[in-house]
Amino acid sequence: MRNPLRSGVFAALALAFSSFGDAFLYPFLPVHYAEVGVPVVMVGLLLSINRLVRLAANSLMVHAFLQWKFRRLTILATLLAIVSTFAHGFIGNIVLWIFFRIVWGMAFATMRISSIQYALESPSKGMSVGLSRGIYEIGPMIALMIGPVIFNHAGAAATFAILGLLSLPGIFFAWQLPEMAQPETLSGSKLLGIPSSFDRLVFISAFVVEGILVVVIGYFLKDNMAMAAMLLAYRRLCLIFLSPLAGWLADRRGFEKIFNSSFFLMTFGVFGLALANSTATLVLAFTFIFTFNSVNAALAPYNAARADNRLKAVADNATWRDIGAAAGSLLGGSLLLLPDLTLIFLIIGAVMTSALVWHWQTLTIPIERFFKWK
Repeated sequence: MRNPLRSGVFAALALAFSSFGDAFLYPFLPVHYAEVGVPVVMVGLLLSINRLVRLAANSLMVHAFLQWKFRRLTILATLLAIVSTFAHGFIGNIVLWIFFRIVWGMAFATMRISSIQYALESPSKGMSVGLSRGIYEIGPMIALMIGPVIFNHAGAAATFAILGLLSLPGIFFAWQLPEMAQPETLSGSKLLGIPSSFDRLVFISAFVVEGILVVVIGYFLKDNMAMAAMLLAYRRLCLIFLSPLAGWLADRRGFEKIFNSSFFLMTFGVFGLALANSTATLVLAFTFIFTFNSVNAALAPYNAARADNRLKAVADNATWRDIGAAAGSLLGGSLLLLPDLTLIFLIIGAVMTSALVWHWQTLTIPIERFFKWK
């Protein structure tokens, strides 16, 4: 009998292996842009264009999945992602760089939606979604550990070639995926509409943590940059190890309880960050936020399983997360110019609290039963 988690795991492994080149590009390109023929003024564009592409690609892929098979598109996306990794080491033309970054953005959007869809096929949806997120996060972590070592010994071209070769198992895992049934038509609007109360929480979570905090953590800990780096590494480890646990808890205790409790505790951490008055309390606040954000982020796709059109719900959820992260990054850069961020994070905490209360009003679970765990 086939393991019910197998398809979700294989789809996540395809995405994890395919992400090596993109993950290494972020620390590599800002320093070694000249070595690969990129003008310094284009570095920011090349590192962000794939994220911008995803905003449109998430919705486009919904319609692509309706026209072609999930397995077929996942295999194609995996191939294109690996080709883009090889290309990073050998192209010296800025037009080709832009082209392959767009290719990567489209491929990532495809593989991400596919991995979530396969994970949601499992009867244990929470565990499957959490495990899928944790497995994917291992890919960038590996690339960030081995990429610099390879580069120091072999140079840029060889590094991306080796990362491309190491990505090839992704094709095997994509090829092993079973075909998945899909709806014949897409009900509702084809465009991204007004976010639901749930998607607002997803947007705010990405806006605050993946956007603002990742940018301004160095501001808060400017006297201890090593600690800032350790906290960012801790965030990645939380996403790897706590995501499956979050999914398991969601299956046992209920998705809404775990998701909303994690958002509430994350909000508590934001207020703590605003009121922190020492390095120790800052570290505690960041640890609190990153811990419960990993639970929150891992479970967000689970909500799509309850939608009338699961495929579109997955795409919309991913799009609002991408918009939140992008908008938060832009605002985070501006906040670095301010002398004090206490009021800003008090306002952010108040907005998070209001959004959570609003979402609670939409729940079918009576508020007095929400905190009953049995």
